[in-house]
Amino acid sequence: MLSTHAQFEDGTNGVEAGITDMYERMETGRWKVFAHLNDWFEEFELYHRKDGMIVKLNDDLISASRYALMMKRHAKTEKQKRALQETDGGERFRQDGLGWMG
Repeated sequence: MLSTHAQFEDGTNGVEAGITDMYERMETGRWKVFAHLNDWFEEFELYHRKDGMIVKLNDDLISASRYALMMKRHAKTEKQKRALQETDGGERFRQDGLGWMG
């Protein structure tokens, strides 16, 4: 769990910027959605604009994906976690699975 809400590195959390980033990544193959996630694709197909503004209606999965994209800079690979364990004595990622809450 992070100590802050979902936001881009610059502190913003605009819907337009998030959707644009996600769409650009989808076009270049850097954002992929498993083909069996039919509900996600149904939402994606219904996503639209009205009077130039994104209509935020029935967009829970798209919004969750956008939040994940905004915060991906906090993601760590297993290799990064092991490196952190070696440098901080394992305080952040305990082997017993209890984590920082003990």
